[in-house]
Amino acid sequence: MANKSTIEAVSDLHRGLVVETANIAAVDCWLTADHIAIFTVYGRILLTELFGQINTNMAGAVQPNFSFVGTDTNIRDICAVSASIAGLLVGNRVVWPGGTTAGTLVITGIPYDSPANTGAPFILGGVTAAGVNTTTTIYADGSVADATGGYVRFSCAYAPMSDGAYVRNVL
Repeated sequence: MANKSTIEAVSDLHRGLVVETANIAAVDCWLTADHIAIFTVYGRILLTELFGQINTNMAGAVQPNFSFVGTDTNIRDICAVSASIAGLLVGNRVVWPGGTTAGTLVITGIPYDSPANTGAPFILGGVTAAGVNTTTTIYADGSVADATGGYVRFSCAYAPMSDGAYVRNVL
């Protein structure tokens, strides 16, 4: 393993480990009738940040949220549906609020400037009684209307809580 710079080491201590997706077409991830897997969680983690950054201007009146599926295959929201993100520009972000599932996604209006989550971190995933890490999936969901244009890159910051726990991007 390569030595980390001081900046990387301090960032890991503060935010946790960071995983990002590729640049994804909004029409592929924010649809009213579906959701798309963006991260797979192996084991138990403390989710500290989750956001999507717009990389090509958005179009369509989509109202997104984030959800996850645990071992019981039921989809559970980890935040409330946001206001429309139609017209978001490059650099704007859709930020998971943290803490309560009733919190609405924070939509930033200033490119490359956004708050971190405003609530407490969220524990996702688990370990079976036999000590085996479970698998959980984090999704990007759309509702009300479909995205018709734009690209987004999702980022997930976390701290592992069980032996061998990690997060992998799906896309």
